[in-house]
Amino acid sequence: MKSIEYNKSKDEIEGYEDLGTLGRTDKIRSHALVIMVRGLYNNWKFPLSYYLTGSGIKGDNLAIIVKESVQKLFDLGLTPVAIVCDQGTQNRRMFSLLGGTIKKPFTEICDRKLFLVYDMPHLIKSLRNNLLTH
Repeated sequence: MKSIEYNKSKDEIEGYEDLGTLGRTDKIRSHALVIMVRGLYNNWKFPLSYYLTGSGIKGDNLAIIVKESVQKLFDLGLTPVAIVCDQGTQNRRMFSLLGGTIKKPFTEICDRKLFLVYDMPHLIKSLRNNLLTH
């Protein structure tokens, strides 16, 4: 929900886009980007971080945020093996910036190989929508 308010304890106005280390802007936030972590062999998940954005996030900034997130996971003692997302424009741009291609569907962050994977339910939904439309 778009709104701004004064936080007395922090002595700052909240409600503007905040991308963590990438800084704040004067856009009023209306979206949230959440970086989720999920177990590969055990059924657990948790939100690692969230970013409040004005109207989504650009692939360039997303690539930086993902690299920072992967570094934090290694710092916590976890070993990420894949980055999973839907095939939105910003996510495809991020995969491209991370060096992912059809022939090389992985990247290296912190000297570790991470696979770049599109979320299967979104792929099936897109296939269905394209079959119905075309």
